[in-house]
Amino acid sequence: MGVVGIVLAAGAGRRMGAPKALLRHVDGRTFAAASGELLLAAGCPVVLVTLRTGQELPPGVVAVEVPDSSRGPGAGLARALRHPLARQAEAVLVTLVDLPGIDVVGVRAVLAHASPTVLARGVERGRPGHPVLVGRAHVARALELADTGSGLNALFGEIPWTAVEVRGAAADVDHPEDLPPGTRSA
Repeated sequence: MGVVGIVLAAGAGRRMGAPKALLRHVDGRTFAAASGELLLAAGCPVVLVTLRTGQELPPGVVAVEVPDSSRGPGAGLARALRHPLARQAEAVLVTLVDLPGIDVVGVRAVLAHASPTVLARGVERGRPGHPVLVGRAHVARALELADTGSGLNALFGEIPWTAVEVRGAAADVDHPEDLPPGTRSA
């Protein structure tokens, strides 16, 4: 099936004061919808977006509800990795919903490394970030770590990986003052 995109968007957004998936860009798209569209435009044939609750998403973007999202990002990652579409993929490309600075060029640069054995991640001036690309050979271990709450950082600590320079890869927005101008809540 190629590479399945995964957007982790099921967080409560406590520091932001609202779920980040529901924040809206100037053009009115939610962060969740815009992130899904970004991965589609970059070349992922299908994108899974983890959500706390149902939300309208563009065609080609599949909602993965995460009722146990209070466990942390690992809960959403585990649900997405267990999704039948992800299990068929040669690799998964994982990103966060709160990275408004990444663009199609950066995502494509990471996707260019796709293979069943790859482990690659976007970095920004040496700082690790997203998107991350996990080949099928590493998905079982990624799932084990997600189930324990360790997440993908632990995986990248265990296995050599490829760094890909991506503008905005390490610039997630956690507080209202970090948001791009014109962003509004749902």
